[in-house]
Amino acid sequence: MFRAYSGHIKGNGGWNVTSPDERGDTDDQPPGIRSAELTRQEKVVLLRLETGASNPDIARGMMVSRNTVKKHLGNAYRKLDVHSRVAAALCVRALRESGKIHPPG
Repeated sequence: MFRAYSGHIKGNGGWNVTSPDERGDTDDQPPGIRSAELTRQEKVVLLRLETGASNPDIARGMMVSRNTVKKHLGNAYRKLDVHSRVAAALCVRALRESGKIHPPG
């Protein structure tokens, strides 16, 4: 169902995810998991979204405005090529569980 993904954290603090297509794999992949570079803030927002946190909860936890959270989510959705919270959460879960990419620490 899901293919393995290779990725690494770039020096700029963003995720760099390499899709299996770029490595020559032929298995199906979930939508939206092609080369995506997420900023540190986008990644934090997505990881909190994956846990089911609402935009206001994410904003409070990050000490930013709700509009900032909306902006980060919009940018992340575009980069992941998804159109909903559920699709974004599924992409993040697949990437995190693959063990190929990790949140910046």
